[in-house]
Amino acid sequence: MNNIVSYNPKVSVIIPVYNVEKYIERCARSLLEQSLKDIEYIFVDDCSPDNSITMLENLLKEYPERQPLVKILFHEPNRGLAYTRQEGVDAAKGEYIIHCDSDDWVEPEMYETMYNIAIKQNADIVCCNYFEEYNHWHKRVEYSYLYETPEILLASIPTTLNSAVWNKLIRRTLYIANNIRWFEGINMQEDLGITLRLRVLSLKTIVVPYAFYHYNRQNLFSMAMKPKLNYIEEQILCAKLLEQWMLFHFNDRYKYLVDKIKFWAKSGLFIHSGIQDIN
Repeated sequence: MNNIVSYNPKVSVIIPVYNVEKYIERCARSLLEQSLKDIEYIFVDDCSPDNSITMLENLLKEYPERQPLVKILFHEPNRGLAYTRQEGVDAAKGEYIIHCDSDDWVEPEMYETMYNIAIKQNADIVCCNYFEEYNHWHKRVEYSYLYETPEILLASIPTTLNSAVWNKLIRRTLYIANNIRWFEGINMQEDLGITLRLRVLSLKTIVVPYAFYHYNRQNLFSMAMKPKLNYIEEQILCAKLLEQWMLFHFNDRYKYLVDKIKFWAKSGLFIHSGIQDIN
């Protein structure tokens, strides 16, 4: 299935798919049952070795009214998360773009609420709180503010930057007008590399005080759960590229923040014991 949406929807949701047959049904149902009707879904298959796409295609038969709004993109070989997310952004037609990881799930009113607030407030970026989901419990993660400023970003430490792309509704023209694209080949901390650039360019970033997103911390096969040397090397490279971009666009304005990110990226070399050295 690779239907083409013939109009510009309010929201485009981009969902990378790789080795998630255990989770894809829950994720897709939560997306297809969104209260927002004017929405498109872009599933990007990163050459997944399992039955994730077959399961998705079977599930879509239960939602015939949503099928014209669904695109499934395929590529070979496996290209990694950054390439996959970028492919989704390039295909998106929505006024706003948001991502959803295919082992996570969302509340049914998430995108309608965030979109309506974005329009009412004329915001470039709207963020929401979220839950970290573990086996038998969850933890609510909240922003400490409702309106983001450069001063707030400068005072942040990397672990509290909330850099994920899946809880941020971002105006599509913010990507396009500023030529913001994923750093090629960086698949670990790739969200920090993209969202920080968008956030410092945003004229208005606000936070809605609702926890709409469920971040799955049970998936032992996710990249975040398996620290490896090459992942840490990617984080270090991401920090270096951020530094170069920030210096070019903002001189030293964000130097203190970038210095903290650089130190944090390297800290993985001594925080994690028994790191697997693979390429």
